[in-house]
Amino acid sequence: MKRFVRTLLIVLLTLVLSWFVVYDLGSISYFAPMEKASDYETSDFYQTVAASRPVRRLCDKVVLVPVDGLSRAEIAEVISQVAFCAPAATGVDLLFGYPQPGTDEELREAIASLPVAVVPDTSAYIYADVPGLRQGGVELEAESRLGTIRRYRSAGSMAGELALASGRAPVAAGGLLEFGFYDFETVYPGEILDSETTLNGAIVLIGTLADVSDMHPTAVGADTPGMLIHATAIASMLAERPVRTPPEWFDWLLAVVLCAAFVHANLRLKEREGGELLMRLLQLGMLLMIIAAGTLLYLHLRVNVNFGRPLLMVGTAALSVDVWCGAMALRRYMRNKTRKKEKA
Repeated sequence: MKRFVRTLLIVLLTLVLSWFVVYDLGSISYFAPMEKASDYETSDFYQTVAASRPVRRLCDKVVLVPVDGLSRAEIAEVISQVAFCAPAATGVDLLFGYPQPGTDEELREAIASLPVAVVPDTSAYIYADVPGLRQGGVELEAESRLGTIRRYRSAGSMAGELALASGRAPVAAGGLLEFGFYDFETVYPGEILDSETTLNGAIVLIGTLADVSDMHPTAVGADTPGMLIHATAIASMLAERPVRTPPEWFDWLLAVVLCAAFVHANLRLKEREGGELLMRLLQLGMLLMIIAAGTLLYLHLRVNVNFGRPLLMVGTAALSVDVWCGAMALRRYMRNKTRKKEKA
């Protein structure tokens, strides 16, 4: 009973210290490069690992058609050819800012020929004169203007409108962008008519992959094309088994359980010869186990467990044990000193 109470008190001390670090000093930013230290989540680590795998799943629901460097007339030709292939829905992730007499009408006719078309702004130039278009915002979900893009929302977004328009139900309302899980078929201009089978019935995105003004920071890179982010959002929305994120209380519960196991083992090891070394090896092993288990859960069961808090508590537990042992040693010293005075 005495050992249980001692373990409980040390775990409570560790919880207080960890809570202070998380909510007052920041999160586990030491895992991130300096430029990302204030904008980092453990899901970034999982997705970086997922993206580094040699084999990924081809998402045949979404096809990318890049038009980098093409003139407006060439873009009109590309759109006409895509329309000929009868896609389920097409997202035109482009804006045209100034008139080009003689070419604009061709572009409008090409866009009008698409069976279902979603554009960034139906009131913008070119699009305002094309009937039947659907509007889908291309603003990406981030904590700040330069923040990392991690999540999607279906309501009002281009990705959401395309997913709904394709008729591939159900469509998730929002969640984590699943970078690293999917690859997408890319059909370049000049290959479109030869790729009719690929485009037929698919969700097609027409836009740019090399435009520096449309590059955004994500979990897997600092310069991810916006069109690729929209494609990933669509694939994530339509996933049969989307990534699930447990509630915050689960992260803390897991952290407390692992911390209690470590503290109990630590107190036992301190009573043995060489216990300090064994304790440090145990701590390192538990930290590696937490990271490995979290990664495997994400990759194979699609569960996004925030391993930051278990790592923090197990890492802080050694300090709490030292503080406790130091306090107990000081208490014994003061008690012995008092006894000596009484005897004198």
